[in-house]
Amino acid sequence: MAHFALYAFAGAVPALAVLLLHWRLAPKTIFETANIGLGIIVAIYVGARLATGDVRAILIEVAIACAFMAAGLLSRRIWPAGVGFALAAHGIYDLLAGEAAGLPGWYPPFCLGVDLALGAGLIVIGTRKHRGVLTQ
Repeated sequence: MAHFALYAFAGAVPALAVLLLHWRLAPKTIFETANIGLGIIVAIYVGARLATGDVRAILIEVAIACAFMAAGLLSRRIWPAGVGFALAAHGIYDLLAGEAAGLPGWYPPFCLGVDLALGAGLIVIGTRKHRGVLTQ
């Protein structure tokens, strides 16, 4: 359990650094960049499944990646900070599928830390924007 917390913390630290860099950007740019990041994050699992050569697992992973991307893109129309919820949900997915996808044991908690920190930060930024604290 101590290793789990250490790996999650190790993932949260760079995520917080990314959020600090994003803070200075226009809100639209923040959430468009977050959607690109979400795409990269979900592609890691597709790549891991491609390495196995298991066609069924690859197709399932592509479908899951498409669902995460659809959630992120849909959030652009409804509430841009919703991509934060998609990232946080992906953190849960990391715990459920990480090692089963052939990724090393440190990867699921590390990515949980990344996804939850980024997700929470984007939700906070989006909420502040919605209240007019941030301007475009």
